[in-house]
Amino acid sequence: DPRNPHPPNPRPRKTNSPTTTNGTANIRPLITTTLRCGPSRELSSRTLLSAFLSERDVPCPGCAYNLRSILMNHCPECGMPLYLMVRGTHVSNGLQFARLLTMALPLGFNLIFTMIGFVGAMFARSWRDQDWVLLVGFAFFTILFMGGLTWVMATTKSFHQRPRSSQFKRVIVTGLLAFSIQASAIALMLWLW
Repeated sequence: DPRNPHPPNPRPRKTNSPTTTNGTANIRPLITTTLRCGPSRELSSRTLLSAFLSERDVPCPGCAYNLRSILMNHCPECGMPLYLMVRGTHVSNGLQFARLLTMALPLGFNLIFTMIGFVGAMFARSWRDQDWVLLVGFAFFTILFMGGLTWVMATTKSFHQRPRSSQFKRVIVTGLLAFSIQASAIALMLWLW
């Protein structure tokens, strides 16, 4: 622009992102900076890591050594390689694991009884109609909980994008739903047996 001899500064303004007590940034997207992408990227990553640690007391994940103000990309105490990562604070693998268990436990229970039923059907001399109903019932609930487990695994990304309170509610609802389905299935099969 001829009227403005001084072009605007192309560098973005520095903003202070809020941090949690353990020094990890409180940012939603998952961004990973690794140190294995060639010399220029390694230098850039080392600079970012040093800048991050210059103002924070962060323990080494391997030996708990205080990494404040180190100038290298590994722990000076134990030698563990260090990587700068930014991730959402509401990501919880524990809640996702609990969500998987709500489907995996009933699936395993039904699968065991389905296999016992098939083996019994092959070697039994007499097989009652109730036994076939039980076998078909256990096979049906095995397929039902297999579908539930597949659904839980397929929705992992959207589950992690929700706030922690919403994640907790979803784990409780999924667990209660799985428990009520399994309890009603057992009650029905005991009544038929």
